Amino acid sequence: MKNLLQNLNFIFKIVSTKEIIIFLGLIFFSITVVFFEFLSFSSIYETLSLAEGGKSNFVNYLNIYENNFIIFFKNYENFLIFILVISLIFRNFLVVSFNFLLSRFIYSLYSKYSSILLKSYLNMNAIDFFKNNKSEYLKNVIKETFLIFIGIIYSLITLGSEIIYLLILIFSALYFLNIQIDLIYILSLLIFIIVYFLSMRFIKKLGANRLSTESEVYKFTSEIFASLIEIKVFKKTKMFYKFFADKIKNYSDTQVYISLLSALPKNILEIIIAVSIAIIYFSQTDVNYFNQNIPKIASLGFLIYRLAPSFSKIFNQFNTLVIHTPSMNMFKKQLGNNLNDKDIYDLSNHKINTIELKNCFFEFKNNFIFKELNLKIKKGSIYCIKGKSGAGKTSLIFLLMNLYQFKKGDFLINNLSITRTINWGNKLGYVPQNPIIIDFSLRENLFLEEHENDYFSKSENLFEKLNLKYIFENHKNKTSNLRSLSGGEKQRIALIRALIKDPEILILDEPISSLDYENSSKIIDHLTNIKKDKIIILTTHDNKFDHLFDEIINI
Repeated sequence: MKNLLQNLNFIFKIVSTKEIIIFLGLIFFSITVVFFEFLSFSSIYETLSLAEGGKSNFVNYLNIYENNFIIFFKNYENFLIFILVISLIFRNFLVVSFNFLLSRFIYSLYSKYSSILLKSYLNMNAIDFFKNNKSEYLKNVIKETFLIFIGIIYSLITLGSEIIYLLILIFSALYFLNIQIDLIYILSLLIFIIVYFLSMRFIKKLGANRLSTESEVYKFTSEIFASLIEIKVFKKTKMFYKFFADKIKNYSDTQVYISLLSALPKNILEIIIAVSIAIIYFSQTDVNYFNQNIPKIASLGFLIYRLAPSFSKIFNQFNTLVIHTPSMNMFKKQLGNNLNDKDIYDLSNHKINTIELKNCFFEFKNNFIFKELNLKIKKGSIYCIKGKSGAGKTSLIFLLMNLYQFKKGDFLINNLSITRTINWGNKLGYVPQNPIIIDFSLRENLFLEEHENDYFSKSENLFEKLNLKYIFENHKNKTSNLRSLSGGEKQRIALIRALIKDPEILILDEPISSLDYENSSKIIDHLTNIKKDKIIILTTHDNKFDHLFDEIINI
């Protein structure tokens, strides 16, 4: 319970003042529904009392009718029916409006904070980011954030409005219908509440199991699709099918209990109502009791019809709050790890002349990749990093780009020690081993944003130098995607992306691995021509161009 309250407190801290006002406004709006519910309930009871020749003490509708509305209606009964119809119409109109406003508010929160969570992941230290499977981040951004805001926030508003609604109707019924509540009913309700709170640990465990089993399903499914060719070649469909079936079954088993929890409060309440009706019936010695109290019994029936769903909703929403607590813990922890602007060292307006590593130790997953690493990179040269697969070439590149942090040692830019995350601005260009071509236009793939007309017009020269003029001509005015390109074409487009803003530092991870000799030569020649004012670092297993590199770094 303490953890739940802390999470709710965290939500109210991160949302804006405007969002809190809307939240409270929605709860207040829900109270207006209760007013019309009260009108419909009271008019039904008054009508039934009148039909039996009696007079209720619920609401003095007769005085209202005689003082204000007698000229509009033929008789008092018509007036009561009018109140019932109008109250039901307005109630349902308000319910529809409330649900629309609530959904719009909740989904706006979801879209906003899902984007904030994504931004938080993008701001993570790269080494921490790679510790988890990408499918887990995908699930958290799309699914878990949905459960937090569509689940928890929706549950809070529904819980608040339903409790208010329930209390008003109960106290109205107790006062006007003069219902006597025996001790047995109070004890039954207390026992039900105590048992429910004792089961909260089980409910919370269910939530944690749902989070972990669903993460396993997302992770394994992602790995299956990434391994599709190997699965087909080695004929391992049966094995992967079995593994997936086991994981989805574990997740489904958890969902069974969560679904049961959703239905359980309603079923228990219906049992309590059935037993209560039986006790009332069999405890009456007067055979005419029911005939004499038709208005009260009918009104009680209407009251139960309205109250039973509210009781069920309250417990269901509380279950939702508890079950999705692990999701909220994840969200709170991740946002708490966000980088602040003060943690950024801005090099976007500085000339970069040297990058130096002094006595650096780098550890990844409890293994030292580098010990006492010393390296100095100067402007005007091409440096080629070579080494066996797994030796740490990509790790060294990430260290030089300040994506990974050293366990100890000095990282210097222009002889100045840097201990914070660097904002390179447009100073750094990078080509990864496996370039990503996004489902965007050519322009958006080059700049990873929409509006860069000046640079785009200048990029034609690069396309021509790298033997891609045909791609520029075919796609420069199109919004169609580039998914059909070959691996070599994608690699050269990624290189143009790195070169297009004329960065001072170029870091290229296996930039010619998918290219033939002719296209590889064009790239190396271009790098040689532009190296004068740049720091150029690349990795390659190809030895044909070693004589063109200024220094080869073997690791």
